[in-house]
Amino acid sequence: MMAFLKRFPGGGFDPIYFLMSMFSRRVLLRATLVASFVVVSITAASAAEPYEWNGVERIVAVGDLHGDYDAFRKIMKSAGLMDDHGRWTGGKTHFVQLGDVPDRGDGTEQIEEDLHKLVKQAERAGGYVHLIMGNHEAMNIIGDYRYVTPGTYKNFVTRKSQKLQDKYFEAYVDSLKKQMPKDKWPSFDDAYRADWNKKFPLGYVEHGLAWSAQGEYGKWALENPTIIEIDGTLFLHGGLSATYAGQDLKTINTTIHDELAANPPVANGAAFQEDSPLWYRGLALGSDADEEPIVSTALSSHEAKRIVVGHTPTLGPIVPRFGGRVILADTGITHYYGENLAYLVIEGDRLFAVYGDKKVELPGPSPEDVLKYFETIRPLMKDPKTVDAYIKQLEPAEAH
Repeated sequence: MMAFLKRFPGGGFDPIYFLMSMFSRRVLLRATLVASFVVVSITAASAAEPYEWNGVERIVAVGDLHGDYDAFRKIMKSAGLMDDHGRWTGGKTHFVQLGDVPDRGDGTEQIEEDLHKLVKQAERAGGYVHLIMGNHEAMNIIGDYRYVTPGTYKNFVTRKSQKLQDKYFEAYVDSLKKQMPKDKWPSFDDAYRADWNKKFPLGYVEHGLAWSAQGEYGKWALENPTIIEIDGTLFLHGGLSATYAGQDLKTINTTIHDELAANPPVANGAAFQEDSPLWYRGLALGSDADEEPIVSTALSSHEAKRIVVGHTPTLGPIVPRFGGRVILADTGITHYYGENLAYLVIEGDRLFAVYGDKKVELPGPSPEDVLKYFETIRPLMKDPKTVDAYIKQLEPAEAH
């Protein structure tokens, strides 16, 4: 148990191992063997999955959803991908969700359920649903629940939750007593328990089980690739740093997947480094001078035209950078970031940003074209501050 306490954030321990410890040695061995089989099966399936598609007529890319079920349904219907009953209406469209479905909002499980129904429905219609691994999926898999909402835990509560929470508390206290001298023990009184209940509310353990590598949502997330390519466009959550710019798709996908699918997951590996494809923000926030060589290396290595990323909220616009070779597509769709409902559409060689019922073609590489694009979309923004900042950067100096 000591190892679990060290690995689990906030002084807790991994619920999957806690629950396993409640069973007999024989049952535990059987559960471990089954879990190992599941992990191996997922690894094999992922390795066989394709990471490249060609000849796609229409692509819709949507940024981070962060548990906002209402925003998810609105944007899916706006893009013509889903009807009022949650059924796929996108035909042969390839829909790319750029990761970070969980956290910050209470509707994560509803979104997950809808998405996994749409995967099958889209396939039958000749389309495709691509779900990308985000850093928040990875965080939940390793047991980092900093951004899980109280409402999310409530979604997992059943009539057995109180009994499960009590057992979890007993095991938690027992572990603390074993790892520290008696004169350092807290009081473990009613006040301590009340504070503990706030940190580990009803539904907490069930949530941890569901998001573990062996749980329903964890297994689903592990099926998601880190990076894909469709008709010369690379799609991933965070971005490609210098470390990964020259790596092939299979290497990137296998590295991240195998770390997260390990038993237990690797919490300090490549998936959680600042330059990881799940976390890197350089393509969104870095200077042109620093990031230009990285963009060039990544595109030439993959013979690609552009990179589309989420992860870093723009708070409104779809933003082209580096002459349109990088597209920032996390507009802050969720209520948490202001519900800026927008998405990217690629139809052949033409790219569009869609804001509500307005479809605006993305600009060419010249600063004049980019300036005109931001001036066009400014009236479509809920809050134009971000767009105003881009306009100010692009306007000739004498305009100021």
